[in-house]
Amino acid sequence: MMNNEDLERNMAFIVNQQAQFAVGMELFREETDRRFGKLENVITEMGNVVTRLAYATTEGFKQLGAKIDTLIDAHIRHEDAFAAHQKRTDERFDAVAAKFDDVTAKFDDVTTKFDAVSARFDAVGERIDALTAKQDRTEELLQRFLRGLTNRRNGT
Repeated sequence: MMNNEDLERNMAFIVNQQAQFAVGMELFREETDRRFGKLENVITEMGNVVTRLAYATTEGFKQLGAKIDTLIDAHIRHEDAFAAHQKRTDERFDAVAAKFDDVTAKFDDVTTKFDAVSARFDAVGERIDALTAKQDRTEELLQRFLRGLTNRRNGT
């Protein structure tokens, strides 16, 4: 049987554990908010980069289309001039294709990083679930303890 001093120590211990848990959860929430903020910034920046690249690529293809039209006209007038223009057009197209390949590779890298971040968030979710289960168990034990205390005071 516990005396009042033991009972008060146990209650103080439980209250201290609850306070530590609450502080830990608040720190966890703050860190999660900070990380989500960073992730939002990264995603926004990547969206901006992709938008700028899409615009630049579209403009490049528009320019390329105009140049091809010019080459067709030149071919009709001068077959020899056409060969020279075609060579330059091929070189420019290869450069655009190489840039497109670079953009695609960078996008794949971002996708890989995003998947890694998603996996981290999944792990964080699992940790939250585990902490919640522990919190529920602590609350259950506290309620049982308090019921026992009440029963002892009432003499039942």
